[in-house]
Amino acid sequence: MESPRFSSENQLFRRIEGLPRQSGVGHDYKVELVRNSLDTSGVSIRSVIVEDDDFTRLMIANSLVSQSVEVLASCSGAVEALEQINTLKPNLIVVDLHLGIGPTGLDIATEVRRSFPKIGVLFLTSYEDPRVLNPNLPELPFGSVYLNKRNVNQISVLMEAIDTALNHKSWKAYSHSVSRPSNSVSSLSNSQLETLRLMAQGLSNAEIAKRKFVTEKSVETSISRLAKAMNLKADPSINQRVHLAKVYFRALGIDPGEEN
Repeated sequence: MESPRFSSENQLFRRIEGLPRQSGVGHDYKVELVRNSLDTSGVSIRSVIVEDDDFTRLMIANSLVSQSVEVLASCSGAVEALEQINTLKPNLIVVDLHLGIGPTGLDIATEVRRSFPKIGVLFLTSYEDPRVLNPNLPELPFGSVYLNKRNVNQISVLMEAIDTALNHKSWKAYSHSVSRPSNSVSSLSNSQLETLRLMAQGLSNAEIAKRKFVTEKSVETSISRLAKAMNLKADPSINQRVHLAKVYFRALGIDPGEEN
């Protein structure tokens, strides 16, 4: 059965369940149709890229084309992406998790999977863990691949991820196969990650306890366990809270600077 057409921008946003319609959203995003100059008659991978950063979007497109992957469209926002995917019917989408104001890459992927259950989904993002963006995010679509941009040190890593996505293997299995630093936040529970986030925002133990409805002693214990999980050794010359905050900012894809 043919997938439904999206007749308007408002209809697109209504199809992304649970998301409010925000004034101006969808009008400032860009979409670029990219036609591969190579002979693509034998190319089996047909992709659409969704990335809000212009330079990164261009680099991803060039990298895919260099590997004979056909790039049908390169978009910076949800509305254009859904329209192009519905029209062009790719078998792969490469999407960033955070796209600025409005729907996330996860919203796009979830919506696309409703219409195209067999499409390969690759999340290519600077976030070490999707929960860093929002601890209450739903599960990623089954068979999608989650890849941190920092782990892409050669084109083969990207192509392996694409192959995994097209074969609908578990994203978790792939994520765990990628080497991670010893202080990765991926091993933390949702509660620990929330404590880390609040601490990185500069909140005191008392304020963290108030927001989490626990005792200050419980927060102290949680921070101590966080330090152990992040392999931070007890050292009176080092501010443990500062180091933990750096771990959190790195998980966001932000370089907090060299450690002292």
